[in-house]
Amino acid sequence: TMAWFYAAEWPTFAPPLTIEARLQNRDKGNINWTVGGAWFKDKISLFSTLDGADTFRTVFEANYLQRRESLAAFADVDFKVAPRLRADLGVRISNEKNRFSGYTHDLNPYGVSIGSLVFALPAEFDNKLSETSPSGRATVTYELSEDARVYGSVGRGFRAGGFDGSTIWSTPEADAFKSESVWAYEGGVKFMPARGPVQFEVAGFYYDFSNIQAGSFRTYDGATTSVRTNVGKARSYGGEASFTIRPVRPMTINFGVALLDTKVTAIEAITAAEKARLGNDLPFAPNMTLNGSIRYEFALNDRMTLTPQVDARYVDAYYGDLDNTAPVGDFALVNARIDLKIDQRWTVAGFVRNIADVDYTTGGSATQAFSGTPRTWGVSLGARF
Repeated sequence: TMAWFYAAEWPTFAPPLTIEARLQNRDKGNINWTVGGAWFKDKISLFSTLDGADTFRTVFEANYLQRRESLAAFADVDFKVAPRLRADLGVRISNEKNRFSGYTHDLNPYGVSIGSLVFALPAEFDNKLSETSPSGRATVTYELSEDARVYGSVGRGFRAGGFDGSTIWSTPEADAFKSESVWAYEGGVKFMPARGPVQFEVAGFYYDFSNIQAGSFRTYDGATTSVRTNVGKARSYGGEASFTIRPVRPMTINFGVALLDTKVTAIEAITAAEKARLGNDLPFAPNMTLNGSIRYEFALNDRMTLTPQVDARYVDAYYGDLDNTAPVGDFALVNARIDLKIDQRWTVAGFVRNIADVDYTTGGSATQAFSGTPRTWGVSLGARF
């Protein structure tokens, strides 16, 4: 809704309905398999009255209905290729059906409207989108020992296409955008002895995106507006590692690091500002993320255990939009918690999140920002029966 409107909106949501069924082999062995299907359906309607009397000397009425239905079939099989080598193959075929219908009308209650001179009204539409998208993954795992393994995988995923769904000021704005797809390549090593003093996982990845979905300026009937559509291609690569260390049995230290580099590699644009997106970072993609925690269990007696814990997280600076005009500064948060467990059944806990009361943001755009959660504390009581 534009800034110069008063808007009255009445959204209604039909509860989504999901059904999934699967069949798999009962006894695990050299060959394990799963087959199944899934069905999903939901509906969202929105009725809005937009008061533009001050600017356009009129009132607009917008009524929209979105309906989505998805049907998918999937299969997965993993099998032993050699004594220490296993392969896992999975495939999923999804059919997505979307329908976006509705209108935006200039009610012209005062008889002096200039709304139709600015916008291509009335805008009436009843658009459909049907896409069939394959996805899947192939993974090969080699056991170096009972506790260590290396793996590699290649997979394809997608984000379903659809419609912008915001206020429509001209009929072409209600056109559909296509599904976004990604090819993902990953590899890594895991060393996870069940009771060992050190456990770790290290992995690297490369993602290749096509038909990225994002806001983009388009010109319809002489007026330029922002709509969600397909804007180009991108890639990302990086690595991550996590470690668990137990120097003594009651103490557990966790540490993790993730490194990421992203880039827009192709762009579909009509404005100079959009063309400048080429080479930009993807949104919400910090170059580095760190996390860690330390906890220690004190056995007070045979019935009670006291466990204090401190954890911290650091997030490097990133952008909240594809235009890279909404920078989000880096921040670090420290939290603390202490648990008292009684008879392995009752738990009393106290916690403080964001101990230093750091003022930080978690995203936004060039004109707005979303604040992070300030210092928060509380207590909880739990029971296991």
